[in-house]
Amino acid sequence: MLTDGRSALFARLIDYAGIFPPATLSMDAAVDEYRQIRTGPRAEMVGRFVCSTSRLLDLATALTRTMRSGEDPWPLCVVFDQPPSTAASTAQAFAAEMSGAATVELVEARIAVDEATAAPVTVNRLVDACGAVGPTASVFIELPFTDATAQSIGALDVILAANRERPRTVGAKIRCGPTVSAIPSVEVVASVIEWSARTRVPLKATAGLHHPVRTFNRDLGVHEHGFLNLLAALALAEEHGLDAERIAEIGGDTDAASFRLRAGGLDWRTLRAGTGTLMKMRSELFPGFGSCSFDEPADALADLGLLP
Repeated sequence: MLTDGRSALFARLIDYAGIFPPATLSMDAAVDEYRQIRTGPRAEMVGRFVCSTSRLLDLATALTRTMRSGEDPWPLCVVFDQPPSTAASTAQAFAAEMSGAATVELVEARIAVDEATAAPVTVNRLVDACGAVGPTASVFIELPFTDATAQSIGALDVILAANRERPRTVGAKIRCGPTVSAIPSVEVVASVIEWSARTRVPLKATAGLHHPVRTFNRDLGVHEHGFLNLLAALALAEEHGLDAERIAEIGGDTDAASFRLRAGGLDWRTLRAGTGTLMKMRSELFPGFGSCSFDEPADALADLGLLP
């Protein structure tokens, strides 16, 4: 069981993306593994089952065949990998077949930076299409964050406008891997976190976040971001109004001893975010991150003594 600060920080943190690379499990295998996680000792930590729009009917077939009597509806995060009109039609067929056995909580879609900055109507149309997939779902728009920080942040402002103009939540999604070219710099991530805390627009992360604390990947020859770094940076930015430079210090820290999780909150060096701030940050700003493996990040937390 998660308690105190752990519950505030880690509840429903990891969205399970087993059908995506590098795991690339079959739908049946992924459905089976997610069900085991949902009923296992770390069930509180698992969030949504992540499925692409093109695989929704495969998921419906697998769930229809294996759904247990009395089983709670599955929460889903649906990722666009089809044209909007096709994705909407697929989602409608899925909803009709599932009859309430699954609920789309989040929808994610990707857009190029130049499309977002040059034509805000593109974002609005994409949000509308996402609404057809998940009528009550929050929408997260993924932008290709690179070292061209200013351009990406400019595109984020289009997402901010969409958020203010619509009844549904429209947030930003940041990809942190898994390839070298897809890993944004610490400074870029810090700029996005500062923007999220300042504007109150939620942020979702995906890929490359298998380690709690920033870690050097010898195979890739680069450092990979740590999801605990991201959580701490966003929570401390929320609590203390940190600027991007200070946030980058947290995001770039490779020393696990810098992070201490207590009953009353999370400490990073001399800064603390209280449990109330952790709960607010998770509920309002950071719904979770996607990972093709649930066990790898969860086991890594246990290795650091951050899980019972």
